[in-house]
Amino acid sequence: MVLEEMRIRIDISNEQNRKMLVDFLGKRYEIAEDNFDLLIIDGVTLKRKWREIERIKAESRAFLPVLLVTTRKDLKIAEKHLWKRVDELIIEPVDKLELLARIEILLRARKQALQLEEHARIMEIELGTLFETIAHPIVVISPEFEILHANRYAQKIFREQGIENAIGKKCYKVFHGREEPAENCPCVATFRNHKPETREIEIFGRMYAVSTTPIFIDGELRKVVHLAFDITDFKRMERRLERLYKANLLLHEVERAILSADETEEILKMTAEKLAEMLPVRGVGITVFENGRARVVAVTDKKMPGFREGEMIAGEDVAKVMQTLSQGKPWVKRVEGRGEGERRLMELGIKSYALIPIVSDSLLGSINVPSEEEDAFDEETIQILMEVAHSVALAIRSARMREELEESEEKFRKLAEHSQVGIDIIQEGVFVYVNEKFAEILGYEREELIGKSPVDFIHPDDREKFERNYRARILGEKNHVNYRLRVLTKSGEVRIIDAYGSRVILRGKPAIVGVSVDITEREKMRQELEKYTQELEKLVEERTKQLAESEKRYRLLVESPIVAFWEADSNGVFRFVNDRLLEMSGYSRDEVVGKMTMFDPIAPEQREWLAERIRLHKEHKLYGDVVEAELVKKDGSRFHVLVSPAPIYDEKGNLVRIVGAMIDITDRKMAEEKLKQTLEELRKANEELEAYVHAISHDLRAPLRNLQGYVSALVEDYGEKLEEDARFYLSRLKALTEKMDGLINDLLEYARVSKAKAEVRRVDLNLIVEDVLDYLKDEIRGKSAVIEIEKLPAVKGDRKLLFTVMLNLISNAIKFVEEGVRPEVKVWAEDVNGKVRVYVKDNGIGIPEEYHEKIFNIFERLHGEEVYPGTGVGLAIVKKAMEVMGGRYGVRSKPGEGSIFWIELERG
Repeated sequence: MVLEEMRIRIDISNEQNRKMLVDFLGKRYEIAEDNFDLLIIDGVTLKRKWREIERIKAESRAFLPVLLVTTRKDLKIAEKHLWKRVDELIIEPVDKLELLARIEILLRARKQALQLEEHARIMEIELGTLFETIAHPIVVISPEFEILHANRYAQKIFREQGIENAIGKKCYKVFHGREEPAENCPCVATFRNHKPETREIEIFGRMYAVSTTPIFIDGELRKVVHLAFDITDFKRMERRLERLYKANLLLHEVERAILSADETEEILKMTAEKLAEMLPVRGVGITVFENGRARVVAVTDKKMPGFREGEMIAGEDVAKVMQTLSQGKPWVKRVEGRGEGERRLMELGIKSYALIPIVSDSLLGSINVPSEEEDAFDEETIQILMEVAHSVALAIRSARMREELEESEEKFRKLAEHSQVGIDIIQEGVFVYVNEKFAEILGYEREELIGKSPVDFIHPDDREKFERNYRARILGEKNHVNYRLRVLTKSGEVRIIDAYGSRVILRGKPAIVGVSVDITEREKMRQELEKYTQELEKLVEERTKQLAESEKRYRLLVESPIVAFWEADSNGVFRFVNDRLLEMSGYSRDEVVGKMTMFDPIAPEQREWLAERIRLHKEHKLYGDVVEAELVKKDGSRFHVLVSPAPIYDEKGNLVRIVGAMIDITDRKMAEEKLKQTLEELRKANEELEAYVHAISHDLRAPLRNLQGYVSALVEDYGEKLEEDARFYLSRLKALTEKMDGLINDLLEYARVSKAKAEVRRVDLNLIVEDVLDYLKDEIRGKSAVIEIEKLPAVKGDRKLLFTVMLNLISNAIKFVEEGVRPEVKVWAEDVNGKVRVYVKDNGIGIPEEYHEKIFNIFERLHGEEVYPGTGVGLAIVKKAMEVMGGRYGVRSKPGEGSIFWIELERG
């Protein structure tokens, strides 16, 4: 269709204007009253015929354009009728070229709309043909829910349901027998939201997946294509898969619950709870069989007859059930009302029940499941319950093995904890257990060793030996090894251990259980003896003369006038003593050698201690050391000695003799006792001095306060009557009394700090400085001081002493500035050699270097009282407080450049 063949209707109220348009447009287009493609109107016509225009546009099978040619005045009249009725607008006077252009645009749009309409009609025919080839029921439904079209598969289903002709009938009446659409109908949703919908709906007793697709014509929803897929068999399969999934989920949940339980009865109770949660059954009960009887251990439904936790069930029925269950077969039965028990089950609505055996090496018990359905226990359900029972049996067996293992581990732990040798367990290259003795050998706490590699504690020269033996045991090449190792203690000391190691399986993984004996002292003794023997053999081989000289030197040593030497046999009988020992004891050689034992000269209260030491020597548990002892002379007087005994063993390791050396330390002991007395006297003197200081301060303060009171009274009562000189003297007197009071307070504070015992603990310096600034707030405000405080760390110190220190330092920083200078104070901290150093910096007058130490002495002042008031005690208090807390202090300063005071403490 060309544009010139299209028809135009002109409906203009002004006849003159209408005639002009007819004459002008008639030359190019056909002017018609019906079957037109364009309607031209004016404002008056729109206002009068807007309903007719709306109807014409609605009835047109394609887009029908309307052109409004009007004046601005008429436009206002018809303005409210423009929407949905007018497609183009031209305001008079009309330009003919513009009019033709607008008309051509509208006619082109009309032509395209007609072509699309024709295409849609052809598509609808083709779609209908396509519908017939689809092997699923398809119907087309109108907005009024009437069936417009049904393909042959849909008609076949209708005929099977006795519906000969469904065309024109309501779809909800045909499909569902309803008198109105259902709310969940996908057609309702599509007509409502203009979007495709897919839902599962039951139609004629079968399940369908229904898909509804909207069909739009000229932008309006005219039809819905209703396509249904029969998914009945699929849903059955889906339900079966869902059932299997729930069964697997049930098994998983039960197994997870079992794994979280530790004891047998806890496993059974958790199994019952999970089964009751996940199966559509009336409670679950579990029994265990003991000596031909059943004991109830778990019940989820307390109303189940004959099932109460802890109750024992016996009788012929139980024996019969146990016989079947012991063969691994379930006991499944319908409730028929026979016997009292079944009648009670029927009263509760239970129609069937199943007993599922729990079998490991033997019958352990049963899972008892009642149901309100007669055929609840099909093969699949029974199989699921059998698998649950199998998992429970494995868990019970595992729990019992775990209990036995824990009992075994407890025995091992008790044995290891009380052992006098080091015991350790290494798994995956790290310590997983060490006993107290093993940690003691290495000098660590047990917690410091767990999780660490043994290699870290072995001497570098022995690490390759250890790793070689460790690999051989882990790989199973050797089950047991014994060798010596050098180990490094926490303090860096090298010790020698005799190590025994055996391969074991611990929690399913290979591990090494080691036993370590500290033989350091014994090895040192052995090495010394070997060295001594080698030297002795060398001397013997070289020449007899050297042996004689050696014996001579030994004799000179033994006859030393200072050191006493002795030798005794394994029973403690003296076999040799030198002259110094005889001189010290007052006995003769004939009275001692072969007659006296080591127990005779020792003080009676130490004899039991000596006997214990000899026993330890014999058992190789005590070697050479140095101890103090008290001996009794022949005249009964006592003296103190420092003795170093050493056991001597034969080639079989038997104690054969004990040799020793000792010196008289009686004078030293007396000096120590005298020192104790002196310290006690000093302590008492300090207490008396403290009492004296407090008394003096009280005695000084009483008249001082009276004097202050009298001065204040004179000034208040006679101030106006006194001469200028008298008032000056009174003010000076008042200032002096106030200074004296401050001095007494500072002296008391110095005395308190000097005798204080620091309660060292973690202290937050930020809180201390905050309290100090609050205390000094009036002084800070009075001098308009600028205080800058950085974030401070915690330190180890005494909170009260730290407050005193920071108060004096910050107060001095504010006080000692030039006249007219605004005080500026900064407080910060730094890490110095692992400790916290706190700085207090000021912009004050500064201090000459030669006074940097003197200013910390009591009453040490650099300036007169008239220039900078004070008592000269503040920095002495700082010094004493830091000494009490074990800290350091100091200052960096130059005259005129301010000062930086610092204190140093351990980090908190």
